[in-house]
Amino acid sequence: MHIFLDHISAVLVSAVMVTIFVLLQVRGTQSNADATINQIVRSETLDIADMLERDLFNMRTAAQTDVAQAGGKLTGGTAFACSTSVSNAVTGQDTTTLFTFPTLSDPQVAAGLLEPDSAEVTIVSYNLIRETGRSVSREMGPDTLTHPLYRLERQVDGIARGWSQSTITFFNVEFGLRDGSFVSSSTTPCPITDMTKVRFQIQMARTGVQDITAEQRNKSQLNFSRYGGTVDLINWDL
Repeated sequence: MHIFLDHISAVLVSAVMVTIFVLLQVRGTQSNADATINQIVRSETLDIADMLERDLFNMRTAAQTDVAQAGGKLTGGTAFACSTSVSNAVTGQDTTTLFTFPTLSDPQVAAGLLEPDSAEVTIVSYNLIRETGRSVSREMGPDTLTHPLYRLERQVDGIARGWSQSTITFFNVEFGLRDGSFVSSSTTPCPITDMTKVRFQIQMARTGVQDITAEQRNKSQLNFSRYGGTVDLINWDL
C-alpha cells in the first residue's frame, strides 16, 4: 500500500511539473508574439510620423507660398491654406480628421537653390480615413474598449502621395503659440499670426495575441503604439 501511494504521488508531481512546463512554453510563445507585434506596429507608427515631421519641418509661410504661386511653382492648390477639421464623435477625444498646410515639394532640391524661397511648394492634406468594419479591442481593467481603425493619407489634390497602414486609432494636431500655450486642433484655420510650433500624436494598433483560455487571459498592451512629436517652425519669420 505504501509503495502504491508513493507511485500515485510521483505521478501527480510529474503531471504538475509537465503542466507548469507547458504553461511556461505557452506564455513564452505569447511573449515572443507580443514582442513581434509591438515591433511591427511601432515601425508603422514611426514611418507615418517621419513623413509628417518632414513636411512640418518644411512648412511654408503665407508669404513664401505667395512667392511660389507668383512664380508658377505652387501645386496642390491655388493659394496658401492652413486648416484642420476635428471630430470626437467616435473616440471621445479631439481627433484630427484633416490637416492641410503648404510644404516644400522636394526639400533636397530646395536646399540646393540659391534662392530657397523660389522652390516649388505643395499644398498637402493629411486625411484620416475610416476603414469600414475594422476595429481592434483591448482590456482596460474590467472594461473592453473597441477602437475603430483608420488610415492616414498624405494627399495632394485629393490624390494619395503617401499613407499609413490601416491601423491608426487616434490622430491629433495642436498649434503652439508664442506665449508657450497650445491651441487645440479644433481651431480652424490655423493661428498663423501667432504660431511657432506644431505638435501631434499618432496611435496605432494591431490585433494582439488571442487568449488561450479565460484563466490565462493575456493582458499585454504591446499591440498598441503611441508616438508624439513637436516641430518648431524655425522657417517662420512672422
